[in-house]
Amino acid sequence: MWGKTIYVITAPADVTATYRNPNLGFDGHLHAVLSRFGFSDDGLRRSWKTSNPHNDAGDKAVTTDVWGRDRLSFVYYLESLLKQQLLPGKKMDQVFGFFLNSMLDSLQPSILDYCTKSLFGKNNQVSLYSHCRYSMVDASIRSLFGCHFHDTEPNITKDVITFNDYGWHVFFQLPGVLGSAATEAKKLESRTSTLCLMLWAWILRCLMAFGRLGVHRMEDTVADNRDGHRKEYQTEDECHDQLCT
Repeated sequence: MWGKTIYVITAPADVTATYRNPNLGFDGHLHAVLSRFGFSDDGLRRSWKTSNPHNDAGDKAVTTDVWGRDRLSFVYYLESLLKQQLLPGKKMDQVFGFFLNSMLDSLQPSILDYCTKSLFGKNNQVSLYSHCRYSMVDASIRSLFGCHFHDTEPNITKDVITFNDYGWHVFFQLPGVLGSAATEAKKLESRTSTLCLMLWAWILRCLMAFGRLGVHRMEDTVADNRDGHRKEYQTEDECHDQLCT
């Protein structure tokens, strides 16, 4: 279509195999998404670059980390963290527990006014669509960020829902009025950037540590801030868990 080959996956069983096929990567699409959501050319270059802990100029190749794996760019490092956070396991169980508790809280009659309509003077019609739409977004935010965003931005859930509705305006860079709703929601980033220091989920704490140290310093030798001594971490989990608490 329009000079491009488009693949449509019709069988759920084929999804995993498709994602594992290196010939069907999503790097080009992801690059376009990052660019249209505000990444500078230099930011894009840094995001895809596989950095070298011994020589930032890149003329001394170090192709593996201390655990013998291929070194990753920031984009692929984030992908590896997402797999650890969202695939079944201890880290996912923790996020799921917060998500489930938030969903259960959303079923309390006292907080259903936003999706309840009055009929014959009684509030007895609940919009299932409105409730599911709001409660699932709210639970997702709480499971990743705790209560920090809600404490600072009481309308955070509504803002995210607005951005979900109009984010495609930003992607297609629609001008003026057409993109105003998404633009307002996108401004949330600047209003809440300081909250990054209080992020709850493990994956987000890892990204904060990445920002402070760089992924390869995290993988090698890091400072133990509690007693001022340096410590060698023998496993990836030990390194991440110490840095990301």
